Amino acid sequence: KLLGRDILPVANMPTTAMLTRIRHTEKNECITVFDALKKEKRVLKLEPESWDNYIADDEGNDPNGVAFVNIKSPWLKGGIEIIDTPGAGDLEEKRAMLIGDALKGSDCAIITVSALMAMSLSEKVFIEEHLISKKTPFIMLIITKMDQVEKSQRNKIIEFVKEKLKSWNIGEIPVYVPYDIEMTDSCYSSITG
Repeated sequence: KLLGRDILPVANMPTTAMLTRIRHTEKNECITVFDALKKEKRVLKLEPESWDNYIADDEGNDPNGVAFVNIKSPWLKGGIEIIDTPGAGDLEEKRAMLIGDALKGSDCAIITVSALMAMSLSEKVFIEEHLISKKTPFIMLIITKMDQVEKSQRNKIIEFVKEKLKSWNIGEIPVYVPYDIEMTDSCYSSITG
């Protein structure tokens, strides 16, 4: 959504198994995958099939290493890098360590929570342990899958998320909804984007 195009694999189950760093390139768009020792590399075409061997495995046999996605993006030209990590609710230990490593040098974190099961205890723990306690400078939360919620219930989801954050007493975290979601009314028009 941030870059206006489909780049990474998406699914209802854990999908991201290795750190995936999205960067600007002036050359050909591609995926460069390094092994865990950052020595051996494979250069793949930037297409959905290229991800087949690099996504989370239901049995924990995840690929090791890091993937660099090199794309032509004016938005990333100034040295911005987007890092996709395993989900905050993913309790697999190795994936949780990857998240912690990625956040160490990050300037901001965008947390996505599903409107279908927003604000679990594991998300609370993640926000407290990996973001608040590490003093991540900027944090925002985006509610995804809002299109799968009945339109009349969408404002209630936002209210629930905001109240849950407030009850956790972890400070002010801005909440947003993707711009292409049709809302019940204009009550939350200031948080779409």
